[in-house]
Amino acid sequence: MLLSDLSRAVDTLCDASAVTIAGYRHRIAFVQRYAGDVELQAIDFAAVRDHARQDGKSPCTIENSIKQAVQMMRRAGVEAETGKPLRVPPPDPDVIPVSRLDRTMPHMPPWLRAHCALGYVTGLRRTDLTQLDPVSIGESLTVQASKTGKVHRFPIPAWCRRVLGNVRFPRDSHTYYRAFRAACQAAGVPYFSSQDLRRLAANTWESVQPGLGPLVLGHALPGWSAATPFYLRPHDALFRRIDDFPPLPSLLTDEERDRRKAIRVQLDRVIETIPPHKIATLLQVAQGLAG
Repeated sequence: MLLSDLSRAVDTLCDASAVTIAGYRHRIAFVQRYAGDVELQAIDFAAVRDHARQDGKSPCTIENSIKQAVQMMRRAGVEAETGKPLRVPPPDPDVIPVSRLDRTMPHMPPWLRAHCALGYVTGLRRTDLTQLDPVSIGESLTVQASKTGKVHRFPIPAWCRRVLGNVRFPRDSHTYYRAFRAACQAAGVPYFSSQDLRRLAANTWESVQPGLGPLVLGHALPGWSAATPFYLRPHDALFRRIDDFPPLPSLLTDEERDRRKAIRVQLDRVIETIPPHKIATLLQVAQGLAG
């Protein structure tokens, strides 16, 4: 079997979503680019690594491509010796500040503004967001992730619903890249993507309450077993804390903005009157409530 034959046979070897199957084919094509369309048993993985490194590819991309190609080879009944892997540095999850997202919102077309607002609140992948009909979204949203098959439930705040409107989300990834690039350039901020939105959403929820970050990414709350969701609904925690989720200032009405400012001023004034020893007590209480 040639590498090109393996690529065509992926859907018969892998019972997965169309997105996952496309990902496997992309990885196999990567290996084929640097190994040639050879028989599976004849792949020289050391040469693949050398040629890909000379082409400027990162060790992470190279090793992930080899790993997934080998997974499909084994499913096809072919064992392979991949040799010594390249050293892959640990990931550095750079989280964009909310202010960068907010500054770009006025420069986005309506469909991208709606996409970013939903992505910020839900942390959904771009491929899942593109399947949504924004007009039908109300105070809550239930989505089955295309990659994992898991069902997610999210609260949708009023400031997010206001920008949804009657828009259609494009399916082509290049359209998103060009739109993000243009909006970032117009706002004078570094480029970011849908993946950065997903990371920002998870970190923002985690700052609201520990454990909610992994939850929006599809994991269970800390301490939950695989059986717990049969008895309790983990996503209810998102609904209980949605009022604490920081909105995007550019999407607030003047009345909402003034109200938030007034509450903040009132809190600052109260804090100024609390003696230091009582502040320490309040911090201990807050830490206990946060778990």
